[in-house]
Amino acid sequence: MTKLFCFGLGYVATQWIKTYPALKYQGTKQNEAIIFNQFQQFDPVILDGFTHFLISIPPVYGQDLVLDRYADYFKKRGSSIKWIGYLSATNVYGDHQGQWVDEKTLPAPLSKRGHHRLMAEKKWLSLFETYQCPVHIFRLSSIYGPHRSSFERMGAVSTTLVDKSGHFFSRIHVDDICQVLQKTVDHPHPGQIFNLSDDLPCDSATVMEYAYALLNKKPPPRILFEKAQISEEMRSYYHENKRVKNHKIKQELGIKLLYSTYKEGLKNCFTHIKHI
Repeated sequence: MTKLFCFGLGYVATQWIKTYPALKYQGTKQNEAIIFNQFQQFDPVILDGFTHFLISIPPVYGQDLVLDRYADYFKKRGSSIKWIGYLSATNVYGDHQGQWVDEKTLPAPLSKRGHHRLMAEKKWLSLFETYQCPVHIFRLSSIYGPHRSSFERMGAVSTTLVDKSGHFFSRIHVDDICQVLQKTVDHPHPGQIFNLSDDLPCDSATVMEYAYALLNKKPPPRILFEKAQISEEMRSYYHENKRVKNHKIKQELGIKLLYSTYKEGLKNCFTHIKHI
């Protein structure tokens, strides 16, 4: 029996639990104490009843909250734990001017978020290297899925289709994240890093236009990146341009993507929308 503790019951963790109901789980959720609020600490003896751990809480002010509080606990248990999964992000790679990156590409993060993710990755991997904790690192591309897709973006007062020539985003459907997590639970690959992305990186405007087409609606016109009225945070995502390879999850884990491109993925999301 898989006894899973989730540090962060967010979108991915919740979908994983729904998809694989045999998982016996507990966990934490911000502002909703299932066992504890993510900024509080509890007696680690609670964790003794769990064999598997998912960490999806991002660094806060550069610090990994789980490691800050429970690193000694994981060191103590070491290889008696069966599986640890850390959800990282592909922003650790930085900018590659539209070229392909894989797990052998040297990380060169540009943003603070990317730097903090990379620091956390290294700390988690050091638990594997020194204490034999079965750590797996999953570098996630942009996550989408039911109730979190281009369709929900249309609900905003104004949807901007940013046009930036030659710019690529990689993305991954949440159900494909879940099948990768489950695969490594069933067949652990401790100490490994895996990229999670689909087969067709492309610009965000093309994806939005396809979503409008599924609704038989006319999309708003594209606006050049230089003239687009978008937030600084959103603008920062366009500073990095890369395509993320997924060969490793296919070759080493035997993964066959459920949604190999945004087209199949958005068709799935379309079946879940209520009203736009």
